[in-house]
Amino acid sequence: MNAERRISSSTGKWVLDDAIKQVRDIAIIKYKLTDKKEDEKVECVSPTIIARMRNIDVKDLNKSLDLLQQWLIKFADRSTNIRAVCMEMLSIAREFEAMDRPIVLSKKEALKRLPHKHDKKEYIDDIRGDSPTFLVLDTLVKMLDHLNQDAAKRTLLARRRAIAQGQAVPAPLLAPLEKTPISLIDFAYIKLHHSYPAPIRNVASRVIAALSNHHITHIVKTFSNELKTVAGHDVKEREFVTKQRAVKLFTFNLETKTTCTIEYLGALVDALKKCTRGVLREELCATILSIFQQILDPKDSRKIHGLNKLLNTESAQAELMWQYFDTSYALVFKLARKDRYAYFSLEYLWKAACVSNPRFYANPNRGDFLKLILNGLGRSKHRQHSLEMLKGFLKNVPNTFVSVSIKDFTSKMKIVKNKLYNKYIPKPEEEEILTDILEALGRCYLFFAVNEVMVTVLNKKAGYPHEMKAIILKALSRLSKSKEENNHNCPANMKTYLLKLGPALSPYIEERDECMVMSAALQCFPAVRHPDKQQAQITAEAIVKLTLDSDREVSASASDALRRYILLDPEIRMVETMFNFCDMACNWSLTPAGLLKLCHNISFFLTSLDQDLKNNKTPFRQLNAWLTVRQHLQAVFLFWVSHPQAWVRAEVLRMLHQTSRQVLHPLESRIMGALKETEAQAGRFLSTEKAANISLPKHLAEWSEVEANPDFGLAAYVENMAKSATVERKKAEARPSDYLSLYFPEVHDMSGADAEAEMEASALRGELLHPALVAVLT
Repeated sequence: MNAERRISSSTGKWVLDDAIKQVRDIAIIKYKLTDKKEDEKVECVSPTIIARMRNIDVKDLNKSLDLLQQWLIKFADRSTNIRAVCMEMLSIAREFEAMDRPIVLSKKEALKRLPHKHDKKEYIDDIRGDSPTFLVLDTLVKMLDHLNQDAAKRTLLARRRAIAQGQAVPAPLLAPLEKTPISLIDFAYIKLHHSYPAPIRNVASRVIAALSNHHITHIVKTFSNELKTVAGHDVKEREFVTKQRAVKLFTFNLETKTTCTIEYLGALVDALKKCTRGVLREELCATILSIFQQILDPKDSRKIHGLNKLLNTESAQAELMWQYFDTSYALVFKLARKDRYAYFSLEYLWKAACVSNPRFYANPNRGDFLKLILNGLGRSKHRQHSLEMLKGFLKNVPNTFVSVSIKDFTSKMKIVKNKLYNKYIPKPEEEEILTDILEALGRCYLFFAVNEVMVTVLNKKAGYPHEMKAIILKALSRLSKSKEENNHNCPANMKTYLLKLGPALSPYIEERDECMVMSAALQCFPAVRHPDKQQAQITAEAIVKLTLDSDREVSASASDALRRYILLDPEIRMVETMFNFCDMACNWSLTPAGLLKLCHNISFFLTSLDQDLKNNKTPFRQLNAWLTVRQHLQAVFLFWVSHPQAWVRAEVLRMLHQTSRQVLHPLESRIMGALKETEAQAGRFLSTEKAANISLPKHLAEWSEVEANPDFGLAAYVENMAKSATVERKKAEARPSDYLSLYFPEVHDMSGADAEAEMEASALRGELLHPALVAVLT
């Protein structure tokens, strides 16, 4: 137990008084140092503190304040101490309240400072302060937030324990804040007035928000009573805006505060009917939306459970809540028709639609917010905002909305296709958001995105601009990378749709096109590839050639696509790729720069192969194929050793060393060992199979490429596996083990720099046998 909890009540009071005194002194010193007001006379400040202010470092002062705040948090962790701490901190705030008291202005100046819809947004720099009031309230916020977080952790642990023991899930545990004085809420509520600085208003909002779990009834009553009096009065509505803005931070739920939450919704809807100022209407819409998102979020299982419980136990309350939802939606839809209210109104409408119910989606008389958003796409003034809202809606639209209103939704998406994905060249600044919109459409309605948009635009005969094709391909690549994610279509259909686009994608890789289109197409491969394996292999061969493309973006995308293609079947695809690289290296007209890039590509894939071997992820079986790969690579590199430029010879010798010593030799030894182990285990299995009914050994199960056929018989299956391993091993043993020793016999036992130096010397002496190289290559 903490030391603070072992102290007696009298000792605790003495320690608390001392801590509060230190907080008080730090508050006033920090205020005077920061605002350069050393000469300002402040009552109740000792002359000793004022004399020492010039020698105090602000960093040390902040460190001391942090330590005091940590102590107060621990001290207030007991419900018996929370009230005392709050009252003491309030006394400090009231003592120095004059420092934060707003300046008295004339009526004309006061009207100019009232909140307005054109006011700039308050950023993080505006919500910090150094006044005593801010420091006190900020300390209280940290203390209250810590207690709330601790209660949330204990709730989570209790629920996990209950689930593990098969018991009923307990109700959420609340922090011990029920003894927090109501006067703290009232004090913070006063500080929400627009005449106070932004830092004071913000921290006061956070204080009330931290207490909203326990005192929501009193808080809602305070806000509702004043809201009723200001609705319909121009100046009072604008004055109340800063207070209404704080409500978005409060916590509402249907589990413990059902009646209070629904009653406050009713008060907000009534105020929305009466208010006349757009700035207050915007805050009311934001507040109503915040409450609905908190209690109706379809992605939160707890909130779904709370809503279902409300529907089963208090159907009248649930009906009233949905009535308020429909009323507020209708009111805001009327506002959305006016340009000056369109931005925040449409923002409310699409976000509210994402948390509504199937009855609302199926209602043909509900306001069609999507039509208003699409109308904004044709107006340059509203286009960017409309694009952002369309993107947000498609990313968050529930599957229920699409399935219930599929006919209307499809017609709207056709309008989107005609307005956004047409034959006009898109603006550069809109390319990213158009990609995001199509990606979001693919996640919620893949059938339409593929068949109506992608297939149409990617048709080479359709005549769409390269910029539009690049947008389509970028969105397709993002979808192809998330095949496993759930969307409107089941994940199994995702692969089918992607393969359907394979024939349309292949020409953009196999034939020369604009660099941005080719790069985007390569990002889709191999998730989007031709369903015919032979045609997909032709595309892969084209990608190997593109790794040497002069455009850096295309070559990098080709390398990434080739790497993903190899992962489909690491051994077979890697062997194919290496043979393709050999064919490219046989092009004796390669420039030195092209040869260098080719060597780097081969080195990259050999390094990835070596890493895969170290991780022991892939069982390799084709020993003779790897022997042939090594011999072909060494043969073509032996030819290039006779190149007249020294740096080319050095790079080629490095590749000879890598292929002969670093990767392929260890791989061949590993496969040879696996073949021998397969023969041995198969022999033991066949000798004991008749005597005892045993299962297939682990090594044999991993080594087999296909599952055993029960009709064929397990013994015959293992015998066939052993014969295949024996044939592969004997065929490999009959081949020369070190191909380079035929040309550099004196370096057979050398390694590293010595071997490379001797190879280069032999090349300069003309000792390479070109006819033999030709024989091996053919």
